Amino acid sequence: MSLWELVLIFVFCICVAVTIWLYARVRSMVRVGKALDELSRGIRHKKYFFGNSKASRRWAGFIEGLAARLEQLEDQVQKEAYDLKALLENMAEGVAIVDENHVIQEANLAVGRLFGIKEVLIGRSVLEVFRNADLEIILRKAIDSGKRQQCEISVTTDQSQERVVEASVTPIIHPSTREAHARRGAILLFHDITEFKRVENVRREFVTNVSHELRTPLSVFRGYLEILLAQRRVDISELHRILSIMNKHVSRLTSLVDELVDLARLETGRVGLEPLVIKVPELLERIVNDWRLILKESQQEIELICPRELPLLEADPARMEQVMHNLLENASKYSEPHTRITVRAEHRDHVIRITVSDQGMGIPAQDLPYIFDRFYRVDKSRSRDRGGMGLGLSIVKQIIELHGGRIWAESQLEVGTTIYLELPLMPE
Repeated sequence: MSLWELVLIFVFCICVAVTIWLYARVRSMVRVGKALDELSRGIRHKKYFFGNSKASRRWAGFIEGLAARLEQLEDQVQKEAYDLKALLENMAEGVAIVDENHVIQEANLAVGRLFGIKEVLIGRSVLEVFRNADLEIILRKAIDSGKRQQCEISVTTDQSQERVVEASVTPIIHPSTREAHARRGAILLFHDITEFKRVENVRREFVTNVSHELRTPLSVFRGYLEILLAQRRVDISELHRILSIMNKHVSRLTSLVDELVDLARLETGRVGLEPLVIKVPELLERIVNDWRLILKESQQEIELICPRELPLLEADPARMEQVMHNLLENASKYSEPHTRITVRAEHRDHVIRITVSDQGMGIPAQDLPYIFDRFYRVDKSRSRDRGGMGLGLSIVKQIIELHGGRIWAESQLEVGTTIYLELPLMPE
């Protein structure tokens, strides 16, 4: 065999070896590319094999580490998304996230509850969902200015209930810049402030009512004192009339102050009960007999329905008389002449239930849950004319709760109102 033949054979072998090596490398790289493509589509394997070479094993180890890291990141993202969703769904406040085009991207269930919306919110514009121009305006201002905006929204639900919702809009800004182009929408926070507004109105009305209650007798005192000071001699009959009027207003002021002090002491727990074993039929008979004489002037009747065999009750008799007098006074005050007031007592399970029913004008359904709140009055002008300050039922509620009982009311307009008291029986 000649030298050229040997050279050719050698060159051929080298070419074959290089070809095999290149084929193995290309095949390995194809496998690597396929694995990376699967990773991009979320397909992962625990082990990868691209060949027996050192480079192939190194590539396999690199991709396995990358797959493990991607799996950790996915788990972390899923956990954070779950925590965020759980946080949003368990918030009492409504939260919605909108983009720069005012389209809702995320919203919790509280938003639907607050606004009475049952349709899907995501993917719809803020104006389309809430139909409130003020909200749209402050949303635009917040995104344009990069500053938090706030307003109050009146909402009417499907049950025709009026709610006041405080809307707060906070723009979403990239932390590295404050430029306008970095703003990517806003977070809307809705908070129901209906109860806060109601309490605020009650307090405002209380100041007005107390001022009115104080102004009237003080004006009377001042007027009559000026008359007495201006006249050296006053006829005895005229003097008696003036003093009678002043005494009437003094009694009214004293009653108002006593009620305010009594309520304050009851609410702060500074009033201690003096419980005794009492017989409910005897207590109610005594109170009803007193009120029969009082109701003759208003041409009203009172009826007592109470079995004699009621169990004994442990309660403060003076406070229970105060409760019954307040309830009977309200029943008489808001009822017309020739109507009947019924007091009923009965034994139910482990309590004694006492009810006071009248045939008066009744209480509107929307006011019924609040009649035991202090200073709350159903009809302000009507209560003022009849001398009510909205404290009696609040005092009654405090006394009953101090006894471990409960109180509630049922009413129907132009039919009447019934107040229910339940007091626990003495332990055997």
